[in-house]
Amino acid sequence: SKAPPHSSFGGGGGGGGGHRPYM
Repeated sequence: SKAPPHSSFGGGGGGGGGHRPYM
């Protein structure tokens, strides 16, 4: 729900967390 710092796949992912770019 919350937007991560720098995430390429948007904030609704949840799997990446936010500290990862994509994978």
